[in-house]
Amino acid sequence: MKIFKDVLNEIKRYLYSKNIRIIMFLTIISPILGYNIYQPATNSTTASIYLGNPTLAGGLVGTFIFSIYALYEWNIEKKNNIKIITDTIVNPIYKSIIKIISIIVIVFITVSISALVFVPYTIYKLNAQFNLLEYTQSFYILMFPSIIIGILLIISLYQIYNRVDLSIISFLIMVFFCISPFTYNEYLLRWINPLIPVFSSNFGNIFYFKTALYSRILWICISIGLYILSLLSIRVYEKNFIGSIGRNIKKIMIPIFGIGCILLSIALYLNEPFIDNGEIAVMDNIVSSGGMAMSVSDDEEDKNNKNLILKYREFDVALDTKKGRINGVANYKIENKSNSSEELLFDISPGYKVEKILVNNSEIDFTDLNQAYDYGSRDIVVKLPEGNSYKIEIQYGGKIKIPFESRGMLLSGEITDEYIYIGGNRLYPKLAIEKVEDIPIKGNIRVSNKINLVSTGSIPKIIEEHSDGTNTWKVQTNGDKMTVFGGDYKYMELKDTSFPVRFYYGAKHESEFKNWDIESMLNEVMDYCTSLYGELPYTENHPLNLVMISAHFQGGGANENLSFMSEAFFTKEFLKDPLKGANALEVIAHEIIHQWWGVQRFMYDMENFDWSSEGITVYTSYRMMKDKYGEEYAKKNYIDIWKEEYVKTNNNFYLRNPGYMEKLPEMYLFNLQSQLISSNQYVKIPIQLLKAEKLLGGEDEMDRVLKKLFENGGVEMPPYITWQDFLDESGLVEEDLIIREEDLDV
Repeated sequence: MKIFKDVLNEIKRYLYSKNIRIIMFLTIISPILGYNIYQPATNSTTASIYLGNPTLAGGLVGTFIFSIYALYEWNIEKKNNIKIITDTIVNPIYKSIIKIISIIVIVFITVSISALVFVPYTIYKLNAQFNLLEYTQSFYILMFPSIIIGILLIISLYQIYNRVDLSIISFLIMVFFCISPFTYNEYLLRWINPLIPVFSSNFGNIFYFKTALYSRILWICISIGLYILSLLSIRVYEKNFIGSIGRNIKKIMIPIFGIGCILLSIALYLNEPFIDNGEIAVMDNIVSSGGMAMSVSDDEEDKNNKNLILKYREFDVALDTKKGRINGVANYKIENKSNSSEELLFDISPGYKVEKILVNNSEIDFTDLNQAYDYGSRDIVVKLPEGNSYKIEIQYGGKIKIPFESRGMLLSGEITDEYIYIGGNRLYPKLAIEKVEDIPIKGNIRVSNKINLVSTGSIPKIIEEHSDGTNTWKVQTNGDKMTVFGGDYKYMELKDTSFPVRFYYGAKHESEFKNWDIESMLNEVMDYCTSLYGELPYTENHPLNLVMISAHFQGGGANENLSFMSEAFFTKEFLKDPLKGANALEVIAHEIIHQWWGVQRFMYDMENFDWSSEGITVYTSYRMMKDKYGEEYAKKNYIDIWKEEYVKTNNNFYLRNPGYMEKLPEMYLFNLQSQLISSNQYVKIPIQLLKAEKLLGGEDEMDRVLKKLFENGGVEMPPYITWQDFLDESGLVEEDLIIREEDLDV
């Protein structure tokens, strides 16, 4: 066909140009800027440093230089005053199409060469963590489309304006808007710099590639649509903008295809599949608590139906890792104390759909409220008939969606071929009713046989192997929430601990952990807390599980016998330089300490909302690092930071002028509330505990108080340890621990 021959000739013409060879060379080497200069992905993992950031940098640099070159090519005929001649030889619309196809092919060749150039170094740095498919996706999903979209946009602008200066100004406005704070949380709007918070080295990045690819498809539709429509404005017969459109619009397929692409992009935007855009239940009021403010929701306190008692719960789910989908059935037994008709409220993950609800084997209607009181949930209401007991079956399925509040980090659960993180209402519907104490959660999870599971509660066991390449795992916990991680996990059993401890890690890290003596580091934390507070009540079938999780879920956490930490804290860069500040050992220690304060003993006080397990865990982490690295280190990396953050929070305009809070946008108010709660728990309480330590006469007496609280639990509101319990045990009163100006001398 003639078009192929013309494209080939145009490519040859481009390649004869010295300018294009320089442009190609600069683009080929541009990923090197991602190693140290342009690092949008958190450089806490090896994959972010040597794969994610380089390809993102290549996309940014390549977009600028190829777009300017394309603009030069489109303007050269006008600049040399030969356009009227060339237009009589070749139809200008056909010529534009040939040129755009040719330059896209050259970009593809350039990106391919760049991928080949950097592959040896990337393999060397990633070693066992290198994945060829992921490497290829990084170049052709993150880097290549940015350059293509940029070229299409700037050429569209030029064909509309027919002026270089206006085209460049408009293009720069589009670029700066894309990289501005306005689009920081909006992955769909970021065409030149796709949202990649961090790259996982061990557990794959399938979900990030899906969101990036969806955004790319959206912007390719927009840019192609704009380009096709801009063909109508190509100046012909020396006519102006309007006259040229009037002439070119006779080619009816141009506006049809152009409008079709724009309509498709609108449909893609409106039907975005990854973010939950449901209503947010902002907390109702701000209350003062010991000198700082926080939010309290009355709705949340009244959510449970006190007449309904949960007696039994079990779920059976299948995880489709290819589609990122869950299909499940949950069964419950409920007792009704009133014998009257009652309203049952439960929540599920926003991306899920309730297919059917059976009550005593009869299908019943339900109402989706399309809003939630909890982070990452959606509430469903069922009107139960009169009766004293019910057997309830809920059939549900869907894909996990990212809560709107965390869209900027693309933070949610995950179901992919390489990694599983699912728990709470993402695993089974959570009923808002009372429950019998210590009622277990039992479940069966069917998943790919390439995935090994680790969960809260008992050690997961394979109960059936299926011919379709899946296994069914049995899981069970006596806690109130089931959390499940899955991947190519291996584990080591820690020796010389007074209770069973397993450390689960990605198989790609196995050789490195043997060289780094990770076991000694974990044992150090265990020994420290055990010596201070006592042993944890774990058994061979119910061990303490320390789990390395994907870097996508930044930080860590604890739930029942599960303490989990991001793989970012197990990199060579962190573990080999423990004095670089808040290092890996400290984060690992913090999450393990939660087993003492947060799992075995839980801090809660209805009259002091600042009092929580976080505060005492932060204090214990400080004490451990002080013993390990010295007083100067602990002051710099803990005490000084606490005081600075406390002063900063107290100086917040809205805290000092609470009347203005009601004028804030809902999303801003939600973020402010979250910031206040975090500051109270992580900063204020540690300062007060440090003050209590001094008033008590030193660390030994403080250790005695905390050990007594751990051994005996709470007295005022058992099993919770209240703020008053701490004051009573220490012999202090509230006034003693008020934070005064002299306490904040940094």
